[in-house]
Amino acid sequence: MTFSFLEVQKMLQDITIGPAPHVVYRTIGGILDLYFFPGPSPEDVVRQYLAFVGTPMLPAYWALGFQLGSRGYKSWKDLESVVSETRKAGIPLDVPFADLEYMSKEEDFTMASGWEGFPSYVEQLHNESLHFIAVLQPAVQADGDPFKRGLQENASFVEWETNQAVQRSIQNLYPLANKTKIMLGVLRTDKHVAYPDFTTAETKSWWVKELADFHKTINYDGLWIVRNEPSSLETNEDQPRYWYSLEHTNITSLHCPVNGSSAKYDIPPYQTQNVYHYDAKTYLASMTLCMSAMTKQGRMYDVKNLYGLQQTIATNSAVQKITKKRGVLITRSSYPSGGRYAGHSLGNNFAAWEDMATSVIAIQEFNMFGIPYIGADICGYAHDTAEELCLRWQQLGAFYTLSRNRNDGKSIPQHPTKWFSVARATAAANLFRYSLLPYLYTLMFEASCDGATVIRPLFFEFPNDDAAHQNDFQFMWGPAILIAPVLAEGTKLVYAYLPRNATWYSLRDDFGVKAQSGFSFFSAPLDRLPPVFLRGGYIIPRQRGGQTTAATRQRPFQLVIAVENSKSFGKLIWDDGESIVENFDQHDYVELHFNFTMNDTASQLILSLVKSASSLTVPNITSASILG
Repeated sequence: MTFSFLEVQKMLQDITIGPAPHVVYRTIGGILDLYFFPGPSPEDVVRQYLAFVGTPMLPAYWALGFQLGSRGYKSWKDLESVVSETRKAGIPLDVPFADLEYMSKEEDFTMASGWEGFPSYVEQLHNESLHFIAVLQPAVQADGDPFKRGLQENASFVEWETNQAVQRSIQNLYPLANKTKIMLGVLRTDKHVAYPDFTTAETKSWWVKELADFHKTINYDGLWIVRNEPSSLETNEDQPRYWYSLEHTNITSLHCPVNGSSAKYDIPPYQTQNVYHYDAKTYLASMTLCMSAMTKQGRMYDVKNLYGLQQTIATNSAVQKITKKRGVLITRSSYPSGGRYAGHSLGNNFAAWEDMATSVIAIQEFNMFGIPYIGADICGYAHDTAEELCLRWQQLGAFYTLSRNRNDGKSIPQHPTKWFSVARATAAANLFRYSLLPYLYTLMFEASCDGATVIRPLFFEFPNDDAAHQNDFQFMWGPAILIAPVLAEGTKLVYAYLPRNATWYSLRDDFGVKAQSGFSFFSAPLDRLPPVFLRGGYIIPRQRGGQTTAATRQRPFQLVIAVENSKSFGKLIWDDGESIVENFDQHDYVELHFNFTMNDTASQLILSLVKSASSLTVPNITSASILG
């Protein structure tokens, strides 16, 4: 039997797993709300949790395509060159994205020198059936036009508690903020920033207008929000590390009260283990805003963990209102119920085999959290990657729901065409991914409609299998597909576990070969996909992979029927891939069920139209492969 608790607590806390089967929980205040989800199966637990916090958003179909970008581009021509190389190499690609460099000194809603032609290039991408995601930060420059307009429209910003607490050495530099209590931190290269308080209607209205005006400048299809924890660099540091960066000038860092009555918020009796792990001389506010800061909803000490969620809610609504389409939103900061509004990027990882392996655990965990649109930066964000590592990561990343290659711009370039072997492996992996998108999209649709995981641990499907419970580094797409990635350098054979009470068939180039259940070695040379298996008893729809999701969607469907006990079942859910879903009962989509049975003399495949669509063209089903 499986069950779980949801502990809702907005304040600072530590949760430590002990060596014996116990958990040590510490919190420094607030109200502790506990919710119990009885199961009895693991998937039941997730469904019950999602019924409580809300089911996850459904991303646009194109957002399931491959995404590519990097820090460090000097102009849009750098991005254009990488995109051109990628497409010439036959690597399926849907979303080039622009990182912070497209902005003028990292200021939201601006365009940097060298990027003036970027809006026209984005229109060219649209003409080629590609899409564009822009990055944004929550904070706005304290002498910039967006901040000025925000003040004029009565938008709220995070503030100091009193006028006496205001850090005048910073405040006096900015006439717009000089007579306010607005707290100014550091994100930009040479100016301080103000942090919108997304809890007020006036702030949300101003934010929508800024995003709408920006959309007129550059026709983005989705947004990616970073640093919305919120971040403020080197808080309380007298000699912040950014002084030694060529990107930053020597502007003063934010300093929080560490003496007096307000010091109790940044130096409570227990500061959590993170403070001590970070640096013995730091405080709770290190790398963020002061805990004594105020929002309209309360003190940052009490509500900091909600900041990213509040911005996500406001931005999700804005993107759909502006584009009139579903689009997609990706956020760095998350909180329970955040999956209703956005997917999640796993953060700035390292180009290391260990980081690639731990991403397998993370994508399973976030599906349990109700955020199925999830992925790590393929090939690693920081430090120089290696050819073999990048190749294996591209193969694994083809099975993230958010499949994106990105690095910090300081390390060596790592786009797939950097190495011939990686380009070839990425093309094969992405084509394989694109062929399975009808099945993946069906899973995403079901998760959004009814509440479910998309990527799930083996024990979700095999709860009575002890070996499945011990397996952290394999995972499943829904109930039908099992992936056993290569996670160690020099590996040519994968030692994988296929649950024993099921039948398994290979989906790789040895398509249809029945695999032995239990523990076995499987071939995994560099030029071959990692082991991928289809579970008996299931039917999956697929299409021949194209260079974009738009091209792939036009191709006929093929059914792969994996037989167990002389029968199989599957389904396909299909819509236009971009219309906003306000109500699933009224949404225009097709749901088709497949039932296959066979005996000694005959086989029968029955297609049942569960839901029809009034204005939707669905490709034909032209072939079926029967395994078993």
